Amino acid sequence: MLLQIVVAYALFANHVLADRSENILVLALPTFSHTRNLMDVVGHVTQTYGYSATVVTSTTIASSLKLQSNSAIHIIISSALDKADVKDAETRLAKEICHLKGAGKKPSLSEKWDVVKTCDNFHNDTLLLTLLKRKQFRLAIIDNVPLAECFSSFAYKLSLPYIFFGVLYDPVRMRVPFSPASTPFYFRYALSDRMSFFERMHNVLTSVVMELAPSYLVSLTNVAKYTPNKSPVTSTQLMSNASFHLVETDFLLDYPKPSLPHVAFVGGISTTPPNTLTDMFQTFIDSSQYGAVVVSFGSGLNGFPEERIGIFVQAFKQRLDLNFIVKHGSSGYVEDNIMFSPWIPQNDLLGHPKTVAFMTHCGNNGQFEALYHGVPMIGFPLFSDQYYNCERMRQKGYGVVLDFCSCSIDDIKNALTNVTSQHIYINNIKNASQIFHSRTESPLQRASYWIDHIIRYGNKFIHSYSADMPWYQYYLLDILMVVAIFVFLAGYIVTVIFNKWLCLLYHMNNNGISSKTKSN
Repeated sequence: MLLQIVVAYALFANHVLADRSENILVLALPTFSHTRNLMDVVGHVTQTYGYSATVVTSTTIASSLKLQSNSAIHIIISSALDKADVKDAETRLAKEICHLKGAGKKPSLSEKWDVVKTCDNFHNDTLLLTLLKRKQFRLAIIDNVPLAECFSSFAYKLSLPYIFFGVLYDPVRMRVPFSPASTPFYFRYALSDRMSFFERMHNVLTSVVMELAPSYLVSLTNVAKYTPNKSPVTSTQLMSNASFHLVETDFLLDYPKPSLPHVAFVGGISTTPPNTLTDMFQTFIDSSQYGAVVVSFGSGLNGFPEERIGIFVQAFKQRLDLNFIVKHGSSGYVEDNIMFSPWIPQNDLLGHPKTVAFMTHCGNNGQFEALYHGVPMIGFPLFSDQYYNCERMRQKGYGVVLDFCSCSIDDIKNALTNVTSQHIYINNIKNASQIFHSRTESPLQRASYWIDHIIRYGNKFIHSYSADMPWYQYYLLDILMVVAIFVFLAGYIVTVIFNKWLCLLYHMNNNGISSKTKSN
């Protein structure tokens, strides 16, 4: 009897281990910050829960993040993603950013990077498709901006359930019931949760247009072309059909957002305690009189016009009590109280006790690192979600916002004075940082738990019928139509009765007048 129990347990354990070792397919956007967070999650999932993963990415990202295949993670280089040089597109956009703003245009990375062509190349890579079909994947994890629809249609082609991971929160396509009166959802607009009448009108109309308009990336025709043997689906259905959404945001930095069980907020994955600085950075910070300011505008900084960089340098040199560490140039050097370096240990610098401010383009990771270490910010939005990110930072009272292309030397000096001396900014972000650190579960643990949950149990227990609703039911248009018809009919009946009563009253009055005339 005991032997039978041992054998049965061994068979069960083998079955569990075999089941849990199934592959996860990871489709990673070829940009550093997105892929770094995603790889942190993949690494934690494989180590904690025993899964293996196959990651499809580009040569540049694999080299930058030092990704190598091992027993748990297999790296595959996609020729289509190799051709999509996103870093070059960011640099070219940076060169024209002030010209575009001066012409009243909103800079967009998609104008410098042919996203549709990249998607076509990705789907037409028959070698990659054949290679992936040989593996028995149970789940795909998809980086959700801006190739989300392309990657999800690829997962649909492989008949895989998939999870979206990234910064995008789109309640319309996630099918989360929300009120456009208090929930700004389209990240390209700098709206807060306290909107004016016209901003609320704009938010409502945009939500309807986003629902009805065809996708600029993967239209219904494209999905049918990519998946000829599948039932045609729309881009909205590709989003709403996801098993789960891991959204890199948090109410400490963002506005409170409505949610459903198939959505988890995991903002702050890139945050870690600071490591010891190298002698070069440590010596430079220690030499500051009042403190240090970290300056980083992302990987595209080298493409910005030199005259704009010169404005910042002049402002910095008028604050000799501060030392500035600037991510800029192709080689490192020190000029007065400014250190220029092509690479900086941003998280470690923000975690240094003498760091008093962070000048940033308001990338999501940078903002969360500043929140984690309690450092007030000066935001300079450049494109994409950075306008929204800067506005939420300003609304939370964590810092101030300036325009990169029009700010003057005095503007920069005043902003530095405000965030380094006014206690409202310092206290606000220090309090938020304490709340972030007080939590018992890290964003990385939360994301890993839900990935394991979906692999083991699917989304049966967390799936909301709202994801399956037709758009007119989701917006209650069928109900509103019935109410409108009822109100119309009620108004029509009241109008007819009122007109009849007026006619009757008129005839009675006329008859009364006629009788008087006859008697007279």
